[in-house]
Amino acid sequence: MRPSGEQIDLFGRPARVPSRAIVWGLAALAAFAAALPAVWWESLHADEVVVVGIAPRPFGEIVDTVFVERGGAPVHFFLEHVFLAWPGGVEGLRLPSLVLFLIALPAAGLVAERLAGRTAALLVVPALALAPLAIDLATFGRMYALFLAATLWATFLALVAAERASPALWAAAGLALGALVYVHPIAPLYIGIALVSALLHGWTTLQGALRSAWTAPAAIVLVGLPFYRHSPSTLQERYDVGGGARRLRTGQGQSVAEVGWEALVPGGWAGRIAFLLLAVAGIVLLARTQPRSAVVVALWIAVPVAFFTFVPAEGTVFFSRYLLPALPFALLAIVCGTLAIADRLGAAGKVAAAAAFAALLVAEAHADVQRLRGSSSLELPRLTATVARIEENGVLFSSAGRPNLDRYVALEVDGLRRVESTCSLLVPFLEGSAAPQQGIWLFSGSEGPIARAADRIEGREDIRVEHVGSRIVVVTSVDLLPPRDLVALGLDLRGAWFAGAPGERALRGAQREARALAGECPRA
Repeated sequence: MRPSGEQIDLFGRPARVPSRAIVWGLAALAAFAAALPAVWWESLHADEVVVVGIAPRPFGEIVDTVFVERGGAPVHFFLEHVFLAWPGGVEGLRLPSLVLFLIALPAAGLVAERLAGRTAALLVVPALALAPLAIDLATFGRMYALFLAATLWATFLALVAAERASPALWAAAGLALGALVYVHPIAPLYIGIALVSALLHGWTTLQGALRSAWTAPAAIVLVGLPFYRHSPSTLQERYDVGGGARRLRTGQGQSVAEVGWEALVPGGWAGRIAFLLLAVAGIVLLARTQPRSAVVVALWIAVPVAFFTFVPAEGTVFFSRYLLPALPFALLAIVCGTLAIADRLGAAGKVAAAAAFAALLVAEAHADVQRLRGSSSLELPRLTATVARIEENGVLFSSAGRPNLDRYVALEVDGLRRVESTCSLLVPFLEGSAAPQQGIWLFSGSEGPIARAADRIEGREDIRVEHVGSRIVVVTSVDLLPPRDLVALGLDLRGAWFAGAPGERALRGAQREARALAGECPRA
């Protein structure tokens, strides 16, 4: 076992590398710059809406709703309970994920260092810092950044425990790994991989492993027991091994392996093939120099893909974010592949390896920039400012077109009342105070349809129409109107906006509004 402070490269030789604090610090700055704008530039995801709806509740109610009733993981909801109270808004929803992603970066480097040496560790962190899958989830107001950070730090602790053969450290690692089930329900899969990885990493003899590592599985079971006993959605039930549930599928009909690799590495089909070859070369190199590490890296990549490919599931759609904990290990394999080129081909190999690694970073940065361009085109900060100028007694109704646009605005504009187009919210609004208020409606879509639809309502004397960029239109009532008149006006606007598009999903809101006006909503 190599001393943790000694600088060793992938081939067991003394490594001459720059200060990792400098390189990792610069990587963290790059990650921060690439991810931060999306905090304000992206509309709310459906999963973020769930967080906004549940997290502000009392802690006991969060436990009942998330953990007891749904079998989910409550820790992220606890965090958001605090941060949605302060600083609140999309900052409170999304910035914690960004901070947690930055915390995950050094853990990825430390894990890579123990598996493949200082040089590989130095390169993995900037590769992870710009990885599109990681950047995408770094501002996602769900538990994925937390899951990545917690998994990597727990894995690092397990690797250290294995190196030192310390029962106390193994117990601490077991507690950290076992607690992952309260971060994400899929955690048992990665707990098993991390535990096997640490056992392989520190393996001497079976007797030695049993003597030092027995405390880890005991701690894993102990800390996770409430989850396994009380959660109706443990892995055993959510993924019905041997049962009749359907296997996971992907949206485009591709295999999980194809979709997963597309998410893990950028660069189009040619780039992904090239990086796949580099990853294979990296694992082969590890197999020759550090065979246990090769098995560990391969396990982290192959086992999750195999699991989501072959295990039947209660849910039937595979999401690439399930592979986020495997991302650092896929990048480590690619990095090892570039180092193999540098070692085997001399001076020319060093140039080729540097070019390959630079190509990885450039492909990642290009994907990140393209994503930000798409998000910025919505001009959500301008939309928020537009709605904030409206009188204090404005009422924001459900948006039409892009889902949850109204929820984003309501989260950002303090004191703005939002009335969703559901019977449970429309009926209290209609039966509440009859004080006149100003109605606000948001319509969004692609440029052509938005322009044509806006032509159908512009020129009316009872509304104001304001374009926010080329993809969003804000409509407000000119006069303050009582609730029934506001709902009726909104119903009229939806009908005019979507004229000629009877299949439009947003018409469902109009149907619910019509039922509410007619008194046909069911009573609670």
